[in-house]
Amino acid sequence: MKKFISLLLTMVMLFSLGMTAFAQTVDSADGGNASITISNAAKGETYSVVKIFNATVTGDEDGSIAYTGDIPEALASVFAKDSAGNISVAEGKTDEEVIKAVTDWAKTQTATASAESDGSDLIFTGLQYGYYAVVTTQGAIVTVDSTNPNVTVTDKNTKEPGINKSVNDKDVDIGQTVTYTATATTANFLTNAQGVSEIVTDYVVEDTLPEFLSDVTVTSITIDQPKGDDVELEVQQFVNKTITITWAEKNSDGEYVSLYENGSQIIITYTAKVTEDAVIDGNGNENVITLTPSTTPDDETPPDPWEESWEDDEIIYTYAAALQKVNENKKPLAGAKFAALGLIVEKISDGAYKVVSYDTTSTTYGTEMETDAQGQLVILGLSTDSKLTLQETAAPAGYNKLVDTTTMTPVKTGEEIKASQTTVYYDENGNVTDVQTSTSYSKTTYNVSLLKTAIVVVNLKGAELPSTGGMGTTMMYIGGGLLVAFAVIMLVTKRRMNAAE
Repeated sequence: MKKFISLLLTMVMLFSLGMTAFAQTVDSADGGNASITISNAAKGETYSVVKIFNATVTGDEDGSIAYTGDIPEALASVFAKDSAGNISVAEGKTDEEVIKAVTDWAKTQTATASAESDGSDLIFTGLQYGYYAVVTTQGAIVTVDSTNPNVTVTDKNTKEPGINKSVNDKDVDIGQTVTYTATATTANFLTNAQGVSEIVTDYVVEDTLPEFLSDVTVTSITIDQPKGDDVELEVQQFVNKTITITWAEKNSDGEYVSLYENGSQIIITYTAKVTEDAVIDGNGNENVITLTPSTTPDDETPPDPWEESWEDDEIIYTYAAALQKVNENKKPLAGAKFAALGLIVEKISDGAYKVVSYDTTSTTYGTEMETDAQGQLVILGLSTDSKLTLQETAAPAGYNKLVDTTTMTPVKTGEEIKASQTTVYYDENGNVTDVQTSTSYSKTTYNVSLLKTAIVVVNLKGAELPSTGGMGTTMMYIGGGLLVAFAVIMLVTKRRMNAAE
């Protein structure tokens, strides 16, 4: 019997120790008898309780509660006080409106008590009766409730890591340098499928970095902490398209300790040049960024690994501009040559060119381009803000070169078409000589919509100059005739003079 009782007492003691291990108690030192228990508290998260109103609680079974005190100015629209000093929700206000107002107000207030969770139930004791808000490190509201005299609330732990990607310009020229910003929201502890909290040791940021981007250069890596100072990390470049951020290190006891506050943000900025591989219009040019945590279980027998990742994408677009060269009778003119200020291009096919680089500040004309057999000139890889200044460098045979410059503006049209394209041919008198229709479906360097927006440049035939050879012969005839007439006059005059003598 003594052995049995001894064993029973031992089991009771062990059970009691086990029970206390699953609760974290924090004395608020507020001098009261009430408590707030936060169930499912997230490990590493700091919880704060903020009192809104005092309260009196009856000792009966109903546990009636009445609220007193001053209504903060920021909450005057959602709460009201009667003549006896009792506080209630203002008439017509919904629960959602009250919670929203309290949330915004509580984030700015000094907490009655705060504690960082160890992952077990977090119990704030010694609180006075009242109406409280529970706020997390990130300022998110967990609950608004009353101590009556004790209350248990559950944190849904919905705050999880994530990543967002943005770019400084979505409408670009090929050759332009753009700046991407990746903002990752972190958590120091994650909970796996078995409900075991694991500390995050690293965060891996991966970008697809497609071929339409080159010269990718990371310019800054910053850790933005919710309450502490920002931390500028040593800049590292993408290696195999990834950047690894160390998030926890082992201390002298061999335990992992987080280096940054729970809920901190990783902000990575990097630049990249848009290359000739960029898709024109259509679905644009997408690259995806992914955030993946590496975790180490706290227990000696780790459960199945907690595996999750978050991603976001960003899309940039580039477009095309078109020019149609015709004569005064709307007949297409091949062989007209143009160059644009600051524009370097490469030829794709007759009449189609793709931008290599475009310097909007340049005063020098770039690569010479030539219209195709249909008099068309298409330039791919420009933003819709671009306004190309073109100068005709050579006119088609028999036509005068333009003196004034021409402006081209890109348009949004789409990269693929499935439509009939009609080409009308004219003779020198403006009469239709032929009509051809194509119904092909393919990726094209330009399409019907684009050509409808093309700027039409009309060349006039060269002016007829005087015929130097014909005019010269005529003058000889006239001169010869005058000389003959002069000779005849002189001869007749001389004979008359001789006869008079």
